Amino acid sequence: MKNVSSYTLQATVTTLLTLGAGSAAAVPLPGGTLDPLTIPKYVTPLVIPPVMNKTGVDATGGDLYDIAVRQFKQQILPGGIWNSINGRTDAFPATTIWSYGPAADPAPDSSSLGGAAGVAPAPNSQFNYPSYTVENTKDVKTTVNWINDLVDANGNALPHLFAVDQSLHWANPLANCKSGEVRSDCAGVSAAPYTGPVPIVTHVHGAHVGSSGDGYTEAWWLPNANNINCVPRDANGVLTATPTGLDTATNTWNVACEGNIANQLTDNTGTLDPNTNNPANGGQGIGRFAYPNDQPSTTLWYHDHSLGMTRLNVMAGPAGFWLVRDALAVGGETGLAAGSVLPAPAPIAGETLATTNFPTAMGGSREKYREIPIVIQGRSFNADGSLFYPDNRAFFEGLNVAGTDAGGNGQFPAGSGELQIDMNPATSDIAPIWNPEAFFNTMVVNGVTWPQL
Repeated sequence: MKNVSSYTLQATVTTLLTLGAGSAAAVPLPGGTLDPLTIPKYVTPLVIPPVMNKTGVDATGGDLYDIAVRQFKQQILPGGIWNSINGRTDAFPATTIWSYGPAADPAPDSSSLGGAAGVAPAPNSQFNYPSYTVENTKDVKTTVNWINDLVDANGNALPHLFAVDQSLHWANPLANCKSGEVRSDCAGVSAAPYTGPVPIVTHVHGAHVGSSGDGYTEAWWLPNANNINCVPRDANGVLTATPTGLDTATNTWNVACEGNIANQLTDNTGTLDPNTNNPANGGQGIGRFAYPNDQPSTTLWYHDHSLGMTRLNVMAGPAGFWLVRDALAVGGETGLAAGSVLPAPAPIAGETLATTNFPTAMGGSREKYREIPIVIQGRSFNADGSLFYPDNRAFFEGLNVAGTDAGGNGQFPAGSGELQIDMNPATSDIAPIWNPEAFFNTMVVNGVTWPQL
């Protein structure tokens, strides 16, 4: 079956290329101003993710982490730090992304390795895309303070990297619901992109955990930013007032600071657990989740899970591996037969990015690793290194935004037509920004384009 499927796929792709225009095979998918054909392939080493540093142990003796999500730059395209390894002179710009790292770590600085201040991967900071691996032991609890730290240098809330469609059923800090209700999980009334503080809630995909720590989509929270005023909730999680949004005179946001059910969920014992924006758990901007890890050894991953914008938040970067190992089993793998051997070794705690990714000749030990987790993602880039993501429905339709074609500003070839659809949330069910699907033109593996191993 595997061979049949491969041949079928190959025949289908060949047919599509044959049916296209003469040079269709060389024309990249639309999206982004950086032509993917100009990006050198197989010159950047595949990044082997190091292990995330722990904060310490909790009161029960389990592992404790303070993990924040922040905005920073990273050398995803060839150039920067990678030139010091491959001896090339590529000079593609760094990319602004979001990702997780230990809250105590400073901003990345890769200048000592041929990169630049503020740019990951860096030896001084574990903030990286994808995030470093969280190593767990079966039946040993892990507690994480997930910190929404999407603020700028002045402590003010950062806007999203991409256009957020408010007309969808989403994590709605403005609570401006199409239904007329005042709640923070609803379809909004505006066709304009949302520009306010960004909701997050982290989900460990596949973890055995109570609902309060599962990263439920409607249990999001905002950062502890200087320019946010939180509308309070009553004991039942109901907002006590209607958010007024942005005060342009003071650049202050009056919003709901967590989802409707953020503090109405139970832990794995069935006990109500008010674990987000709770003074006992660190206060605004923090969700405290506990994971019993009471499952067989496995490879899981953690990522943002915010209602109606998961695709946007994960596209921005925050995701990483969450491994559960069985200390009592052969090779750390539950159920592995005696005498069996799996590929090893894997990176271990205390090893740095330079250790896991620089060759022995440069002071690392890259050559020794045989257990290497891999995440493959589609991305498109702009010439300035920024990530591309469609910001209007016309992209999916293959048409120009109304009025742009005649003005010479169309994103598609002239004469392709213009999207003439009512996208007012009050009168239409066509989302003005959200695209039903989008395809991207550059392969990114473990945070670099087209790497080699």
